[in-house]
Formats: sequence, C-alpha cells, structure tokens
Amino acid sequence: MRFQQRTFSVCGGYHHTNSMAAPLEATQRAELLIKLGMTQKQRDQSCLCLCVIWFFAGVEYAIILPTLWLYLQDLGMAKHWYLGLVLSVFSIANVCASPIFGSIADRGYIKEVLILASFFMILGNLFYFVADDGLVVLEARFLTGFGAGAASVAFAYLARVTTLAERTKVIGTTVATRQLGLLIGPALNFGTEHLHARLSHLITITPLNIPGLLMTGFWLIAALVTVFMFKDIPPALASAEDEEEEASSDSKASLVLPRQAAGSEPSLVLDEPDETAPLISIQQSAPQLGRRAPPKSIWAEYTQLPVLAIFVISFLCIFNQLALETWVTPFTNKYFGWRETANSIMYMIIGFVAIMGFLIVRRMAHQGASDRALMLIGLILEAIGYSLHTQYTCTLLCQPLRPHGGFKRKRLSSAS
Repeated sequence: MRFQQRTFSVCGGYHHTNSMAAPLEATQRAELLIKLGMTQKQRDQSCLCLCVIWFFAGVEYAIILPTLWLYLQDLGMAKHWYLGLVLSVFSIANVCASPIFGSIADRGYIKEVLILASFFMILGNLFYFVADDGLVVLEARFLTGFGAGAASVAFAYLARVTTLAERTKVIGTTVATRQLGLLIGPALNFGTEHLHARLSHLITITPLNIPGLLMTGFWLIAALVTVFMFKDIPPALASAEDEEEEASSDSKASLVLPRQAAGSEPSLVLDEPDETAPLISIQQSAPQLGRRAPPKSIWAEYTQLPVLAIFVISFLCIFNQLALETWVTPFTNKYFGWRETANSIMYMIIGFVAIMGFLIVRRMAHQGASDRALMLIGLILEAIGYSLHTQYTCTLLCQPLRPHGGFKRKRLSSAS
C-alpha cells in the first residue's frame, strides 16, 4: 500500500502524515497500557493526581513567599541573611531528597514515594503554622523542601505512562497546573488579612501563619488523592518495557533493509530514488539507536557544549529568581510599606505573567520555533528585566525615606 507523503525520523523511522496517524497513536497507547497493566481510566486518574500535587506545590510557593518576611519579623528574626537562609534551605533539602526518592521509585514504589513526600509537606507546613521562633520556620522549610524532592519522580512516571506523541502535551499540562497554583495561591491571603483567632494559650491564628495551616490541609488532600487514585507501575513491568523498546527499535530498523546476498553491501529500495543517498547511512546505523550507551559515552553526553549551556542557563534563571525573592519583600516593605495584600497582588501578577509566558512559548514551539531561539529570547528578556530593575531601584534609593516606609516628595520652596 502506498502513502502519498512520508517523512523520516531517526527515532521512529517513517511517519505517515495522513488520516492513519490518529488510529496509530491510539494503537500505541493501547499497547503501552497493556504492557503497564493499567486501564486508560487508571492512567488518567494517576495523571490527574500528579496535577493536583503540582497545583498545590504552586499554591504553597505563592501563598508563603508574600508573608514570609513579615512572619520572620513577627518572630523576632528580621534579618535579611536569615530570610535568604530560609529560602536556600528549601532548595538544599530538595537536592538531598531527589536522588533518595528517585532510588526508591526505581524499585517500583512510586506511589509510596508520593505519599511519603506528602507526609513531609504536611509535617513541614504544620511546623510552619505553630512556629514560635525563626529556627522552627527554618526547620519547617527544610521538611517541605525535602518533600518537594519527589518532583523528579513525577516526571519519570509521566514519561513511562505516555507515548512519545503525547508525552510533551501531558507533561506540559502538568507543569501548567503549577503555574495556575502560582496565580491562585496569593489570592488566598486576601480573605485572611484581618484574621485573628486564638486556638489555645499557645497557638493564635494570624494572617502570617495561616498559610501553614491551609497548606497542611491541602497536602492532606493530596495524600488522600494519591492513596485512592494513583496507579503504580511494578518494577518488573518497567524493566520489561525498556527491554521491549530496545528490541522493537532493532527490529524496526532491520525491517527497512531488504534481503541481501552474503557478502553484499547493504542497500535500500525506496519509492523516491532521489532520497536514497541521504538515508542509507541513517538506516545502516539505526540498529544502534535503541541500545543504551556505555558509561563513558553517557559522561561525554553530559559534558557536551549544548548540555552544559542548558545547565548554565537553568542555574542562572533559578539563581536570579531566588535572589530576587530574597530581596523583593523586604524592599517593598521598607520602601513602600507593603504588607500581605500588596505582596500577594504582586505575586498574582507574576503568576499571570508566568502563565502567559508558558502559553506563548508553547505556541511558538508549535509553530516551529527552535529551542535555541526560545532560550535566546528568554535570556534577552531576563537581561532587559534585570537592567530596568537595577535602574529603577537605584532611582528609588536616591530619594529620602519616610520613617514608616514610602518616599517623601521633594517640594520646591517658593522664594520669599
């Protein structure tokens, strides 16, 4: 049977750009679900469970940061270096937890890892709620950062339960739920601005510690959703899937070559003779594509210039973000007199811009924009933003400051 148009992909061989693409994708999805031993409903529920977890992660990020500096002030730790330490310890715990959770997940306990991570989040936010000094806040953020280390496990699970054609869409949707949490999280501070309630002679609910109580309840919901909705992948099925993928990649590559006489050179017969030459070398090397690289080549892969460039870009973006988060709330409180509501509005705007940026990048990528162009545009925008930020900040610092925050306006004295 002939097809009118054929395109070649190194990873998947020939792809037919006609009406059979959708049924083929459905067939691949059905075969994958059979291998994993789950139904379509179970897979969708598991993906929904991960979306809930990522949504609450975004909510926590956006509900705590607007009030963290004021909370430390209320507890008697109004020091800028301590705020930076509280923010940094979250990332340190995340780095420590990620390989531990990843090792446990590789043994087939992904569901248990997610439940354990939710437990750390519940415990950390509960400590944050009942904190009576800055040290307890530091311990609380360490526990929540340790629980956040399960994010890599979620991505690995999504990669295993999705086909190549739908993987980007599913992972992108999951990440988008976190951006939605960044937008909704600050709004939760609006209704608690004037909240003051005493639970006991030791615990008082205030607008500064209520985020810990809310997130304790949210992560309890996430744990229950994981228990009743998440479908795990047994390790035997996961390893068998990897072996079958390697075998299928070898068999697909061998099917392209016709039968040859002994001692003859490999040849390739196509309907389009003019495309034969550039494809022969690709098909001859295709059987090696599915095999895992030896350790030396893996190390070489991570030290390639494009990979190193991505590492540097990721480091700079995260470094700049955390540096700005450490600085922005003390600055707005000192120079503008902003408190919970104003800071929450600022973070809501940031969340909205993040969602718009995500949609724009997704649209540009769908239209064929290269990864290099997207990263270059992002770096240019970030450089422009920090340049404007530096100029504006220097302008503000040159003005006289009021005792309770805000700036005095210089008035011209009239000549007598």
